[in-house]
Amino acid sequence: MLLRQLSILRCVGLPTDDFSINPAVKGYQPSPENPNRNLGIDGLIARDVDNFVILLDPGKDRMNHLGEDFKGKVLRSAPTP
Repeated sequence: MLLRQLSILRCVGLPTDDFSINPAVKGYQPSPENPNRNLGIDGLIARDVDNFVILLDPGKDRMNHLGEDFKGKVLRSAPTP
């Protein structure tokens, strides 16, 4: 399901560092299709990022997902639906 109402987040002046983005939408959970999915969407931001996509699937959030350690790895967008 594609939600047509887009949420736009603009952060200015972020230092180069590892970040974790934790989307919270009642009744949805981060999709396994997100390349940097861990407890959040984790990765290194070292430059401006435009049109970044985070996919959410219907269902209860499964907070027990611990995947790869993305510290120092570039934050990658999910594929555009």
